[in-house]
Amino acid sequence: MATFGTFGFTRYDKGLDVMQSALHRLPYEQRSNMHFVMQWTGDYSLPDGTQIVKDPELQKSPGIEYIGRFSDSEDYYRWLSKIDGIVLPYRKDFYREKMSRVAVDSALLGLPAVYPKGTWLEEEFFCDYGAGVSFDAENVESLAAAILELRRRLPELTALAMERKNKTKADFCSRRFFKMIEKSLSDKKARA
Repeated sequence: MATFGTFGFTRYDKGLDVMQSALHRLPYEQRSNMHFVMQWTGDYSLPDGTQIVKDPELQKSPGIEYIGRFSDSEDYYRWLSKIDGIVLPYRKDFYREKMSRVAVDSALLGLPAVYPKGTWLEEEFFCDYGAGVSFDAENVESLAAAILELRRRLPELTALAMERKNKTKADFCSRRFFKMIEKSLSDKKARA
């Protein structure tokens, strides 16, 4: 049994409506071989006003678990340690150039991911850090297929994510971040 998580605040840009629809598209015999943990911090609305709530049918499914807010960062990392991969059903327009803390944290732990095509995650992050499978953002069938591919290739993608874990730790540590800020400030002073 593989466990996949989707964590973060419940908002339109995170695409949990797409995730819930994709879970319905997974064939029962394959979904029964997976467990999904979805963080749900509150209902939200689509631009057309449609209210997105926890799917009543999925709530009854034994392989799907909705969780609330994390009590603290330790609670977040406890959940990350319980999963085999992360699903990031994000909307493309919001993540073209936006950073995802959940993506970085998953790569730091060697967890493979499902992430949207045409975003920073595909073009700048997962090509060098972590590992995973991309999907066409907001496309339910594409997300469902990517989840199935992640499950099928889980040992291979986990091994690759684990190989890249040290590079992720080196490039996404506070020391490197502060050096980049220092360099940026030095460059700015030199130009002035």
